[in-house]
Amino acid sequence: MFCAIFKIIFTLIFAPLSKNISISRGNYFDQFIDSRMSEERLKYMSEVVNIGVRLLEKKKVRSKHF
Repeated sequence: MFCAIFKIIFTLIFAPLSKNISISRGNYFDQFIDSRMSEERLKYMSEVVNIGVRLLEKKKVRSKHF
């Protein structure tokens, strides 16, 4: 599960910022992201991606073995 999330976020980090990206998530992640968006009062998928990228940055800083 973590590997799938990592691949998505890795692709988003290294893709040009002006490029639109399509992500296939599957039912589990669709439901998980939808519930988190409503709980966190997020409007856009990009907000979810930004949160995920920030969490990966924090993990990288803490572990230094990314």
